[in-house]
Amino acid sequence: MAQVVTRNVILCGSATERFSEKQPVWSPPSPEDSELCPIDVLYGGYDPNGRLIEVFVRNIKQDAGNYGGSFEDLLQLRWR
Repeated sequence: MAQVVTRNVILCGSATERFSEKQPVWSPPSPEDSELCPIDVLYGGYDPNGRLIEVFVRNIKQDAGNYGGSFEDLLQLRWR
């Protein structure tokens, strides 16, 4: 997927993508931030040391309707 997004070929040593059943939660630091849903906390993250992209599928399934799409739609990255 990273190759599609960056439009570059990534040879050996590229990041590994893993789908995870983890369900991280996020507590806003202030009431003004209560509407925020940080994608890099709730829906996935990147560990540069392990070169791992982790996608939190349970949170994506749970919240897909909030974003007007299906679970499958939200797993896709698209260029516009």
